[in-house]
Formats: sequence, structure tokens, C-alpha cells
Amino acid sequence: MADLSAQQSDGKLRATFFRSITIVTSAAAIILAGSEGTMFPAAVTPVIAVMGWVLVDHFRWLKIPVLLGNLAGLLAFFVAASEFMGGTLETKLLSGSHLIVYLTWIVLILPKSHRQYWWLIALCVLQLAIAGLLSGDVGFGGALLGMMLLLMWTLSLFSLFRVQDQHAIRAVESREITQGVPDSTRAKGKALSAAPGTASPNSLDRWEKWKQFFRTFLGLNWLSGRQAAASEIKPVTAISARILIRNGLQRDSSETWVGWRFRGMVTGSYAVSVVLALIVFAAFPRVWVQGSSLFGEMSVSESGPGSRTGFSETVELGDIGEIMQSNDRVLAFDIENLKTRQNVTAEAFADAMKMDEIRFRGNVLAFYAEGRWSRGFSEKGYGRGEETRRFGDFVQLESDFLMRISHDPPIGAFAFAPYPVSQAKAESGIHLAQTEVSGTLMWSSRALQRDSSLVYSVELPRLDLYPEATFEFWGIPDHIPAQERANRAEQREQFARSMFLMDGFEGSFYRMVQGQRVLRPREYSNVNDLRYKLPRLFELARDLCTRNGSLIPAEERIAKIVSFLGNENGFSYSLKASRSNRTIDPVEDFLLNTKTGHCEYFASACTMMLQAVDVPSRLINGYYGCELNTLTGKYEVRQRHAHAWTEAFVNGRWETIEPTPSADRREVMATKDTTNLITNIQTAISDFWNDGIHKMSAERQKEFFQPVISTSKSLYATIREQGLITGLRSFAKGNASTANGLASVIKWLGLLAIIVGTGLSSQTKAFKKLVSAVLSAFRFRSWKQKRTARSVIRFYEGFCLLCERNGLAIPPANSALENAELAVRRFAPLQASAELRTLPARIAIAFNEVRFGSLILTDEQTAALGRDLHALAEALKPSHQTASA
Repeated sequence: MADLSAQQSDGKLRATFFRSITIVTSAAAIILAGSEGTMFPAAVTPVIAVMGWVLVDHFRWLKIPVLLGNLAGLLAFFVAASEFMGGTLETKLLSGSHLIVYLTWIVLILPKSHRQYWWLIALCVLQLAIAGLLSGDVGFGGALLGMMLLLMWTLSLFSLFRVQDQHAIRAVESREITQGVPDSTRAKGKALSAAPGTASPNSLDRWEKWKQFFRTFLGLNWLSGRQAAASEIKPVTAISARILIRNGLQRDSSETWVGWRFRGMVTGSYAVSVVLALIVFAAFPRVWVQGSSLFGEMSVSESGPGSRTGFSETVELGDIGEIMQSNDRVLAFDIENLKTRQNVTAEAFADAMKMDEIRFRGNVLAFYAEGRWSRGFSEKGYGRGEETRRFGDFVQLESDFLMRISHDPPIGAFAFAPYPVSQAKAESGIHLAQTEVSGTLMWSSRALQRDSSLVYSVELPRLDLYPEATFEFWGIPDHIPAQERANRAEQREQFARSMFLMDGFEGSFYRMVQGQRVLRPREYSNVNDLRYKLPRLFELARDLCTRNGSLIPAEERIAKIVSFLGNENGFSYSLKASRSNRTIDPVEDFLLNTKTGHCEYFASACTMMLQAVDVPSRLINGYYGCELNTLTGKYEVRQRHAHAWTEAFVNGRWETIEPTPSADRREVMATKDTTNLITNIQTAISDFWNDGIHKMSAERQKEFFQPVISTSKSLYATIREQGLITGLRSFAKGNASTANGLASVIKWLGLLAIIVGTGLSSQTKAFKKLVSAVLSAFRFRSWKQKRTARSVIRFYEGFCLLCERNGLAIPPANSALENAELAVRRFAPLQASAELRTLPARIAIAFNEVRFGSLILTDEQTAALGRDLHALAEALKPSHQTASA
């Protein structure tokens, strides 16, 4: 029975190894297929792997000669070479991965020895390496962690598999030598040792073979234990010993090959490997090398806004059907108040910007023709388009908010941001510009090639305190004379009318002659005049906005048109677009017949109706609204937030007009909202991968570990001053107020890792000696000495901060006495008493004595320093300075 148990253990080991090698090759191929974005050829590998297990390894029905395998390898090389020679740059790169896949197929269908299994594992690693070049998202990271576990498990099984093979072969040879086994039995013993199952195939019918294979495939061999015990298969020789030794190989026949001990060792090794990999990744410096031009020229053909569900670079009307909204994330952002240096909520920011919800501007469109919007510069006679500019070329807006934005791939032509923007800055190496007239943020071509998220920041003025703020091109400086201001305002008005009115006129109002602006005749064509282009829309808008034969004021025109597009007149918001009369323009069909459509119909109708009543207007395409991710603490914008609205030029500035019924849109958005805890968790994991792994550079690594380094130095200085136990206690109390936040978490985890790592990496006696040396090196002081020392140091730090707040720069290289002399010369006229004028010197002397000497201040002396410092702060207040003047 002991031999039968060992035989079952051998069969279980072989079945487990074959199953593992099949899963590893299949998983590596699936990861490669996912990174390539195509199913063929990598996704076929799992089918061939299972066929190889069944036909080659288990039943041994297929025995392809090695020569035929070599010929198949040559054929695979020529197929891959043809892909390399005749394809695009991306195809050339993928031809190498396809060659590896073809070679994997060949090895899978060949009879395999140990060498072939090594080849399969090596080919799997190569496939993972190529997948890493093609993809770097969080899905690949998770798959790589799973593959690491699979490879460790399979390699461990492979080691046992080789030992088991060697043990079985030597066991048969030993029996032949010691007992003189006949040739027929010897052949049967060798076949038994080489068979993957627990029984000879010749003793079973075909149905039993398949049942045995499926039990092996599913790992259910334990179900056939009783049948195996009663089987006619007998061991070649009866061995009653529990410990079998064959030529130096020792084995306990009652111990299974793959037991809980083995599984625990593999699992523990995997956990240790992951921890070590994280330590190496975090601690080792890295150097980023610019990619070669070969890979730099590669770009994804489908990248950009046009390939995304939701926002699109252009607006086209006339299609029918329902818009399928996507919940994919586009942006993640947070907002900081530059005045208070505190984060603000999206609601508070929207109130300060006079918005009901945050709007992220994208494209600006001004000319409509046959259902399609364009930017309008070439159609209006202004050449190919508007120029881009640097920030600050025109009127510089004051910055009140800083918004940090992370743009998920694919990166399109536009950088989305609220408006107006005073400053914008992208991460290193990426250029971000703004167009002159429309104020659109545009990415450089290098940004369009990125397949990872792109981080940038924008500064914005608050419009509740500065309602006159507008886009820089349209702003007028306050310091110029009144007449010049009036002239510039007239020029801005005329330019807005020439560019953003579809009145049939083309070209600018002015031209430059010898440095002077002179009027120029403008060309007219009724083809581009809304009066003739969309007569029904034109007449409807005019009827709404005319009183006593003349147009009402511009503000009333806007209110009339927005009110007309409301629910009271039968208009409703819907993601289902329909047509009633295909013989007329889609916008006129929407206004007169269907009265149902999505935001692009409402914005298009509003923009053109305003232009028809001489209000310069343009259509904006971007995102409207956001949601808070409760796990990351950041606000997120998703594709379903894509929106279109109108901007109208009124009273010298651009005003946002929202023609889409808000209640209807919010109701539809609520029904499409699939954001939940699972979505937030997925987003948080993705952000962690992108920020902490995929985009970790040497600079970011240094920034990441800076809290650990600075805190370690501070802790070391505190321990030297106060001793180990008391120093740790006071250090913890001093940092209790900063226990919140990611930086603090990183700091404390880093310190814990350093302390634990040092302790684990040292021998117990050596670690005790180190602790004893540290304790003996630092002298302990009384609680009263430490308290007064901290007080004096705190007073000196407060004194330096007070000087800096009042305009006195404190050089970091100066001593305390030198800083005191600077303060006396600078602030002496503001201090009423001679005793107060000596305060800087007294604080400096006390600081030096306590920090470097042995002075111990009494409670009265400490309290006196505190009162004097408070008096100095009161003397330096602006109100007191004014009174002294």
C-alpha cells in the first residue's frame, strides 16, 4: 500500500506540473494579446497548449519528429520576416512578438523533455517582456503580479518533477539489478515511470482514459483513490520500507510531493519576493533615458478626442439614434486657494467662478454649415486659423486658484480647464499653449503620442470678486488713458462681430497701412448669411427679439432665446436624436418639429439664434460637472459629463450661456450614473499605479522619500539632544498635529520600514549592542531642562518667522547673534523701550547657551522671553508702524 500511495503521489505531481505549464503559457499569451489589442496569434496559444497536453503529454498520441519541428521553426521565421519587411513601424515591432508565439506553438506540440520545458518558460518570460513594452496600465501590473506567482509555482513544481523523474528511473534500474526483472516487466516499469497518470493506458478502455484525463485536468485524482487501490496495476516489486533511497535520492513514501508544506513555502517565497521587489523599486535610483526616434514616431492612430465616447473634437448634427454614454474617467483634479494655501471643494470653487457646476472648456466653434460646426477662421476670411501665444502676452489676470489636473489617455488636441486661465504649466518636456482669440488650451504634438496620463496645472482668477475679468485677448488694461480704452473696446466689439456673426460678411474691419489702421471693404456672400442659410431659424429669432420694429437690448435678447428653448415651449433634453423632416437643416428641424435632442442641439440652436439677432456668439464643447472620489479625495470628470454650451459677447466680455434644460439633463445623468464604491476603488488603484509605479522618475522618487529623510534627520537630532526614550516621546507629540495626510503616512511608514528592516537585518546580539551604544552615547537630561530648552528654541524660531513676515530676510548661514544684529538695525525705530530693543540679542544668547552650552533657564526667565516676544510682535504690526510714522 505504501508503494501504491507513492505511485499516486507521483501521478499527482506530474498532473499538477502539466496543468501549471499549460496555464503559464496560456496566461502569458493572453497578456500579450491584451497588450497588442489583437486576438491573433497570441490568443490561440491556450487552445494549442491544451491540445499539446492531451495529445502529446498525456495520451502520447502525437509524436512529431524533431526534424519536422525544425522545419516549422524555419517557416515561423519566414512568416515573421515577411511581417517585418512589409508592414508599418508598429507591425515591425510586433513581428518579433509573433515569432515568439509561433515558437511557443512548436514547442507545445513536440515531445518534451526537461529542456523543452525550460524553453517554454523562457518564451513565456519573453512574451511578458514585450507586453511590458506595449502596455503599462494597472491591468498589466496586476497581471504581472499574478504571472510572478504562477512562474514561481511552476518552477518549483518543475524542480520536484525533475527529482521525481530521476527517482523513478533509478528505482526501476535498481530493481532490474537486484531482482533480475525480465525484459517485458522492465519495459512495463519504465513505461509506468514515464506515464503521466497512475495507470497504464493499455489496461483501460477509451472511456476510462478520458475520465482519467479530465480528473487529472481538474485536479480530482483523489476521487479515484479507491479504484487505484483495487487496480490490477501492481508495483514492480514490493518495498515495505517507508524511506526509499535510490543512489543518493531519499524519499518518504508516505509524504506527497505537493503538500501543504510545499504550498506554504511557495506562497511565502512569493510574498518575500514581492516585498523585496518593492524595496528595490522604491530605494534604488533610476535614470530615465529618452526614447529613440524609432519608437518616438509611433503613435496610436485612434488616439485623440475623436476616438472617445462623449467628447468629440467637432460637433455634427443630423444623426439619429441614442448616444451611448461612457463612464470612463477623463480628468482627476484638486483645487487650492493660492491666498490661504488650503484645498477648496468643487462647490466653493464653482461659486467663486460664478458657475453652478465646474465647466472644462475644450474646443471653440463659431461657423455652422450643413449640420457641421467648425472653428470658422478660414470661413470668415482670417486665413488658416488663429495664432497661439504665451501666457502674459496680453492683460495679465491675477491668480486666486490653482487647479492640478491629471488627464487620462488618450491625450487629444485640447487641454481641458475652466476659464479664464491666467497661467498654465504642464509637466517637464510637454508644451502647453493657448490660442489668442478663443482662449483654448492646446497640447503639442509630443503630448498626443503619450499612452499614459498627463499632469498639468492651471491658475485662475475668481470672478465673484473680479466680475470684469475675461480672456486675456479681450481684456483692456486699466492704466491706459480713457480715450485709448474706448478705442480698444470699439476694436474688440468690431472684431467679435466680424468673427462670431454669420452675417455673410468675410474679412476683418481694418487693415494696416503704414502702421495705421484703416477701414477695408468686407466681402459679402449670402451663402454664409443666416438670413438665407437658415431662414426659418433667422425669422424665429428676429420675431422673438424685436420690439416696435427694432431689436431689444442684448441682455434681453439672450434671456428671450434661452427662455424660448425651455420646457415651457415643449423642448426637452434626450440622448435619443431623431429627425422629423429630412429636407430641412437638422437645427431647424429641432426648433420647429422634434423639439427633443441632446445638448449639442440646444447649444447649436442658441448660438445661431443669437448670431441671427447680432449678438456675437460661439459654441463651446467640453465637460460640465464632476464627482468626488471618496477614496482618493480627488474630483473626477467622466465621459458622460461631456457637454456643449454657448458663449456670448456682451458688454465687452464673454458670458456663459446655458440653453440646455438643466433639470432634464440632471435627471438623465442620474439614470446613467454607474459610479459606486467599486468604481472608486478601481480608480484609486489605477491612480496609485500611474503615480507611484508607472510614472516614477528619479525626481519623483526623491520627492517621495524626502519626508522620510527629513523626518529621520529631525528624529536623530531630537534623540541626540534629549535621549532615546524621551526623544521619541517628544518627537511623536510634536508630530501629532501632522498625523493626517498622505505625506505623513508615507513618512511614518518609511520610518517604520527603516527601523524594522534594520532590526531584521542584524543579528540579535549585534542589534542589542547597537542599542546599548546609542543609549550610552546620549546623555539624559531632566524633564525641566528639556522643557526650557524646547521653549527657547521655539522662541528663537518664532523670532525668525516674525522677522521674515516683516520683510527681513534671515540668511540661513548666519549665526543667531548675527540675525539678532540685523533685527536690531531694522526694527529699532519701532520699539518703544530700550529693554525691548535688546530682546533679539537676549533671545539669541539664550538660544546659544541652551543649544550649545549648559544654561538652564528658570520658569520666570522663560516666561519673560515669551512676553517680550509677544510685545515685539505687537510693535511690528502695521497699525503700530503707521502710528509711529
